[in-house]
Amino acid sequence: DLAFTTGGTGNLIFNTDANSNIRVSSTAPGNGTNVVAISNTASSNGFHLLDLNMAVGGADAGSDITDAISINLPASAETGDAVRGVVINATGAAAGQVVGMRVTGITGGGASEFGIQIGDGWDSNIRMDDSTAVVSIGNGGNLQITDLTNTLLTLTDNGSVGTLSVNSASFTDTTSTYLAITGGSTANFNPTVDATLSLGTSALRW
Repeated sequence: DLAFTTGGTGNLIFNTDANSNIRVSSTAPGNGTNVVAISNTASSNGFHLLDLNMAVGGADAGSDITDAISINLPASAETGDAVRGVVINATGAAAGQVVGMRVTGITGGGASEFGIQIGDGWDSNIRMDDSTAVVSIGNGGNLQITDLTNTLLTLTDNGSVGTLSVNSASFTDTTSTYLAITGGSTANFNPTVDATLSLGTSALRW
């Protein structure tokens, strides 16, 4: 082993210039082997096991794309393999909070700002393995589904119940439309298809 030990408040610092970097490479790690392992024996308020601070480039003629962390995933080699970019292993706690991933709030500006952005081509953009999955919003808030231009659906916290507002909606199977709501004010039911619409008292209102 090659060990570096600092004393007191000393730090271990590697300085690189614009044409160099620090590389850690492994030719053939064994099963269960980590190429880089970081661990600690204690923590306190404000402690970070890994802290990254990235500066943006200066003004230039091009459109720059920079990433604080960039992960390139290989394709799986065989049936049964799983290739995962980030795995968060957590355990339950008796008190406090356990958060797998947190994206802090920002003060919005003129840019297009997205907390999480997922590209196309995935079989499922978000997958929840929990059969009783829960999506939570702040108390008194609302949840919107948009196409970045139009608000298609809004779910609003209205005390102990929720209010669902749709710009337009239709309830269909693979061949027929049973109920269509257009412009947020008109409802049309198609009686020519073999369908039954059962509603409780005041279950559907316009």
